[in-house]
Amino acid sequence: MIEKKKIACGGKAIFSGTRIPVWSIVKYLRIGVGDREILETFPSLKAYNIDEAREYFKKNKAEMERDISENT
Repeated sequence: MIEKKKIACGGKAIFSGTRIPVWSIVKYLRIGVGDREILETFPSLKAYNIDEAREYFKKNKAEMERDISENT
């Protein structure tokens, strides 16, 4: 599940129960990093979280583009 909390990551979209911002996973996906490598890099995530990130990006492209731009 993806959520936003003002106290976590400045209110950016994160994976529930973590402080991992969705934009960071979207960024990895965009540069061609595979699911397996992402899961190794972020051991608290599950495979379904990567699918959630893909869906969230599809529905919130402008937000994700802005978050990536602000954090690069």
